[in-house]
Amino acid sequence: FIVPVLKFGLALILFITINSRLGYMEAINNPALVLVAALLCSFLPLGVMLFLCGAFLLAHVVALSLECTAVLLLAYLFILVFYLRFSGKNHLVLLVTPLLFVWKIPYLMPLAAGLFGTPAAAVPVVCGVVLYYVLSYVTGNAAALGAAEADSMLQRFRDVTSGVMQNREMVIVAAAFAITVLL
Repeated sequence: FIVPVLKFGLALILFITINSRLGYMEAINNPALVLVAALLCSFLPLGVMLFLCGAFLLAHVVALSLECTAVLLLAYLFILVFYLRFSGKNHLVLLVTPLLFVWKIPYLMPLAAGLFGTPAAAVPVVCGVVLYYVLSYVTGNAAALGAAEADSMLQRFRDVTSGVMQNREMVIVAAAFAITVLL
């Protein structure tokens, strides 16, 4: 009885955080939709919550810009290749890592994963870090990315990709979190 309630609470917090941080698509900012999605997540496995969070994020980014959508899809592909291949059972770690970044306590997850998890938990922690920094770049540059500029779509895609890939802070934080989980 307590596990579905906790899953509902986590899903509700995640969906509300996604909608408040991004909020580019008005259709999914509906509180009734958030409640239904959270209720659905409370009785289904954590993988469904992961999928629905990804769908919410993708829907908001589609409303912002197609270039950002392509970069987010590449981040999802990175997560799919590394996370599901090496540690597909640590859904909670991947879900909570970006949330802790938003709450300004990101260092809690690598410590908890290192103390209570296996070394394989380093993979979802790193994937969560990458996801947070991709979304942080998107929200930080939303005005420039959402504007219909004279630049071509390929040029804007190149700008977004280079902005995410050349983020040294992301690489340093991901490496530090992985080392923390492993040690």
